[in-house]
This record gives sequence, structure tokens and C-alpha cells, in this order.
Amino acid sequence: MDHNELEQRRRCFGLNDLHIAILSNDMATFRRILMCNNKEALQSRDQYGSTALMIAVLCGRLKFVCFLLRQHASTRARDRQGRKALDYSRMSPFIEKKLRIYKALGFHISGVTFREKRRISEILRYPAALWSWYVLSLSIHSSVPDIDTSLVVTSVTIRFLEVLSLSVDVSLRS
Repeated sequence: MDHNELEQRRRCFGLNDLHIAILSNDMATFRRILMCNNKEALQSRDQYGSTALMIAVLCGRLKFVCFLLRQHASTRARDRQGRKALDYSRMSPFIEKKLRIYKALGFHISGVTFREKRRISEILRYPAALWSWYVLSLSIHSSVPDIDTSLVVTSVTIRFLEVLSLSVDVSLRS
């Protein structure tokens, strides 16, 4: 299958440049698209009604999920079947079918581990925690110029959520 045919097939599924950047794991293109037309890109959907956030969750792309949430992507949006982004973090026949379609379209989506899916689902359940840690990391970043803010945000948020899930587990056992 040549490049033009592959591109035509991708467009038939309603995939725009933002979706393709997520599926291709291309963070530079992804950021460029969001900076140029943020609101439009965040609201764009594929033929199934899936948003960019849903596609990032489906593929297990934690950095993309965090970035989209910081851009105020809706976690409450629903696709045509009524699924939210959180539902895309759980395996189902629909999710498996979508992953097979994306692989057939030439996207290399490696197996997402249970731990990655769990982290993403926790972030989707508590998006306010992600935002508060992002603000904290900006203050850290301004005082320490050589630090990578995205790593701080991700690691601090994940650690916060791990502590939160441990406290929930303990309270449930009590």
C-alpha cells in the first residue's frame, strides 16, 4: 500500500492531523497543532466521535493525555456510543477493534501495560490533581531553570495518585 492510499484510508476514518500525531507518537507535531488552533483541535472528532483525548487514552500515551488535560480537554465528552475518555482506558471488544484498525492503517501502537492504563485512568478520575501539580511544577521550574517541567508534572502527579490510591485501598480494607 503506497503512502497516498494509506493517507486516504486514514482520512476516511475521520482522523485529522492531531489524531495522526497522537497515533504516531509525534509530540512535536502534536504541540504545534495545539498551539495553532487549540480549541478547534481539542474539539475535533473521528468518525466514531472519539476526541483527541480518547485516542490518547486508547493508545496509552500518558504525555499526550497530561498535555491535553492541561489544555482543558473535556473528560466528560462522549463518543457516538456514549463512551467517555475513562471508558477508553478499559479493554473491551470495541477498544480491541479500534486498536486493530489503527494498526491496519499503519500506526505502530505497542502493547500498553496495565500499569500505564491504570495511571491514565487515575489521572482521568482526578484531573484537578494534575492541574494543581502542574502549577506547583511551574513554580519549581522558575526557581530551577534546568529542570524538565513535564517530567516533574508527570512524576509528581503519578506519585500523588499512587499515594491517593494506597490511602483508598487502606480505607476500604479497614
